[in-house]
Amino acid sequence: MEFLVLEPFVVGFGIAFTTLMALIGVTAGIVLAGIAEEEKAGARLLWAEWPLPGKVEVPGKVELRLAA
Repeated sequence: MEFLVLEPFVVGFGIAFTTLMALIGVTAGIVLAGIAEEEKAGARLLWAEWPLPGKVEVPGKVELRLAA
């Protein structure tokens, strides 16, 4: 019975590719978390604006009450 033997290059490429994808995912997560924190603090980051604007005052929520 023959066993499937993979070349060391194929195994190494698979490990390198998987590691690269994991690093890209971690980097994207860190960047998006930083953007979320800035927006949570009040800075509006619109992707079409450059340079990045300062903090913008966001009006408070208005509560609507309907007559019963």
